[in-house]
Amino acid sequence: GTVEPLTYKDIAAADGSVHNAAVFQLQAQATWTRLQAYKTLLEQSGIDMLEGPMHTETRAAYLDAEAERILNQQEMARMEGRAIRYGAVVQLLHVSSGSYLSTSRQAAAGGNLVTLDREAGEAGYWRVMPRLRVHNEGSKVRTGDPLLLVALEAQHCLALSGRSLISIDPAQATDSTNTGFRLRLYRSIAEEVVGVLAGGKACTLFHKEIDAFIVADAASGVRMLAGTTGPDAPVNAIWQLLHDEEPGRYSGGVCQWGGRFRLRHAATGCYLAVRASMEIALVHATESLDDLELTLFKFVPQYPMAGQILTSHFLRVVHVGTSAFLHAEARG
Repeated sequence: GTVEPLTYKDIAAADGSVHNAAVFQLQAQATWTRLQAYKTLLEQSGIDMLEGPMHTETRAAYLDAEAERILNQQEMARMEGRAIRYGAVVQLLHVSSGSYLSTSRQAAAGGNLVTLDREAGEAGYWRVMPRLRVHNEGSKVRTGDPLLLVALEAQHCLALSGRSLISIDPAQATDSTNTGFRLRLYRSIAEEVVGVLAGGKACTLFHKEIDAFIVADAASGVRMLAGTTGPDAPVNAIWQLLHDEEPGRYSGGVCQWGGRFRLRHAATGCYLAVRASMEIALVHATESLDDLELTLFKFVPQYPMAGQILTSHFLRVVHVGTSAFLHAEARG
């Protein structure tokens, strides 16, 4: 299968199934020697993959590959929950399709196309490497760290080129080729829950009295912009809601009144903040970590209520550190 990146605007305009389609599970490196032998036998025999399990020439090799798969699953269960360290080799399992992110020989603009393959084998091995010098091989990978994913076979980096995922020789990477990625922890919510506010989702903040979005950009900072609600919201009005369970750990569960949240601006990657001087600003993640209350907010219902926050609810946004409400007024 093909891999197509989605922007936050794509996610905001789509239904909940898109969120599941963007989820990958990190797995420890598995052994696929028997699977590789089986695939080689199929190619040499000219037998189709669908016929292989029952064909007399390939059935024994198929059973060996299945036994290897079961051993790998047992090893995955044993390794579950252990810390990932820089330098480790992992596999990226696409949860909804059951396929692995893998390199291919198919050429793409600037490199080779990256695909999803249920039988990826060694083509699905990726080494996790630090992107910044402050991280070293052997140290733990933490949620949000910028990192590189290097294909073990070709020693090419996973990269985003336009709207395509490719693997590229690091020496050929250009300014328009993004080889840096961040891992975000995902926690699913019940699929049947519709219309609830959930951690990790993209959203807009719309002021109902003055009909304007809260938007932000590097040049003008945080401001209000008149517009209409819905998928036509401008890109700079999209925020990712981070449900703050504890510093550095965010929940993908349903948001409740009384919970604490951070608002990450999708276009810039910066966080909405209120300084002690009552200045509303965008700050980088490093500044947010230095002062945790700087970017911490809670939602207060328009009328007294408890329980889940629905996307249809009107709410007030309160900065935890200053106890101040975000406020807007029409001018001119």
